[in-house]
Amino acid sequence: MRHLLTITLIVAVIFVAYFLTRPKANAPLSAPEGVESPVPLENDALTLYRDESLGLSFTYPSGDAGYVVRDPRIAEREAEKTIVLVHAADAAVYDTPAADGELPPTLSIVVYDNASKQFPGAWAESHTAQSGYGQKIGDAEDLVVGGANAIRYAADGLYRASVTVIAHGSRIYVVRGEYLDEASPIYRDYESLLDSITFVPAPGEF
Repeated sequence: MRHLLTITLIVAVIFVAYFLTRPKANAPLSAPEGVESPVPLENDALTLYRDESLGLSFTYPSGDAGYVVRDPRIAEREAEKTIVLVHAADAAVYDTPAADGELPPTLSIVVYDNASKQFPGAWAESHTAQSGYGQKIGDAEDLVVGGANAIRYAADGLYRASVTVIAHGSRIYVVRGEYLDEASPIYRDYESLLDSITFVPAPGEF
């Protein structure tokens, strides 16, 4: 009888331990180490983009009402990497633009080398083609993004744009959101994109 009771207790302990430690069905996924492409999160409504080689991580809305990642249609001068987020509703136009048509407005993050470790304002002023600083409207404001120093300003061009220049480590990150008007989803989602940016250690860094 005592032997049977001992076995019953052992089985009960194993049963309880299993249910306490098993993964939760709705727990969001995180990016595995070394992933350099988008990783779907919970419900596929938000996507994590993590690229350790760039020391960068951010999230963006995905699905039919969100964005898709595309390669740049126009190469950015001297850029190390360009990440373009196209709204799903504009993806077809972006992928197959008309010969005389214009590309739709986009969200983008462009990464540049900053080995001289210039501050964001100094870099923007000395790299007007890359920063759009020559088309700046009004004054630039200082802010912090992901713990790094940054400046933000509005710029004009084919589309009105919000531009944030971030200096982190030996790189500059130019975050640009183009929009037709303030009712554009890009105008709204630009804020969420900025808030989600974090900087991750590149391989070999601590």
